[in-house]
Amino acid sequence: MVSIHADGSGAGNRGFHVILPGAVNEGEADTRPIVAPSRELGERIAGNLVSATGSAPSNYIGDGTGLDVRTDLGGLNLSTVPKVFVECGNMRDSKDAALLTSGAWRQKAARGISAGIVSFLRG
Repeated sequence: MVSIHADGSGAGNRGFHVILPGAVNEGEADTRPIVAPSRELGERIAGNLVSATGSAPSNYIGDGTGLDVRTDLGGLNLSTVPKVFVECGNMRDSKDAALLTSGAWRQKAARGISAGIVSFLRG
């Protein structure tokens, strides 16, 4: 499962990041079976986003990897299949906003995301 978004951080914060589930085992949530495959999916998407768009991973989340592990998001915590959130850029930064509103860039991003998904599915 891939959920596609745009972030809303401050101006000057640029780039994409992929949010991955961390290990949670509480109440109805048990992400332990999906943590490793979700990471693999996220890494493949991040790598293909760089290749397809030329965009760099986030300069404000993920220490330059473009990957961010979270344990506080119900959309990840309640999933029973590998799942990631892709934040394609920061809407509040003018340079990222220009990319996000460009049909040509969005097409490249779609190709990168889909290539990452296909790569994951093929193993």
